[in-house]
Formats: sequence, structure tokens, C-alpha cells
Amino acid sequence: MSRRSSLKTAAISSLLFIFVFIVLKNNTLVVNFIDPQGNLGLLLYMLPGIITCFINRGNNVLALLIGALIGVPLCLLIRHYFMLEERGYWQELAYLGSAVFWTMLGAMCVLLYRIWIMQFRHRD
Repeated sequence: MSRRSSLKTAAISSLLFIFVFIVLKNNTLVVNFIDPQGNLGLLLYMLPGIITCFINRGNNVLALLIGALIGVPLCLLIRHYFMLEERGYWQELAYLGSAVFWTMLGAMCVLLYRIWIMQFRHRD
């Protein structure tokens, strides 16, 4: 992979990660109507991984991880300066760590899908 492609992947991943964070923290999209005690909004963090993998068309998962990790401190700064703080710093950091996990899980699902499609085509 070229350096330019890696930077593009990291930037897209970071921007999508921050976008999902802002949407969930501003309650623009309410997803907890099914289970009010749970936090189903974390599943939406799969979208940055899925979208970035489809845009990238490569197997550059490391750049996607770096982009999500760049998004974590930016999300903490956004939360601190522009949003009402619901949780403590360490709880929010644990939440964002879990969000990085879900982002990478979304990317891994796309890679698994691609491998499955290649195996299916190869078999025919």
C-alpha cells in the first residue's frame, strides 16, 4: 500500500469515527429504545470500519486502526469542550476503547466477506 492510500484510509476512518461519536452523543439518533439499560449505540461504530473498508478496496486494516485511534483523543476533546459531560473521563475512555473494537470488528466482517466471495468464485 502506498503512503497516500494509508493516509487517506486513516483520515476517512477518523472522520467517520468522530461523526458517529457526535451523532450518538447529541442523541441525534436514538437506539436505546429497544433496551434502555443497554448501550446498543456501540454497534453503530461498526459503520466506520465497514464504510472505510469498502471505500479503501484494500486490506489496509492497520491504517483503519490508526485512524480510529486518532479519533479517540479528538472525541475526548470534543466531549470536553462542546458537550455536556455525562460520564467521567475514564468511563468515556473505556467507551471509546470499546468503540475502536467495534470499528475494527466492522472492518474484519468486510474482510471476511471478501475472502468468502473470493473462495466462492475460485471454487466455481
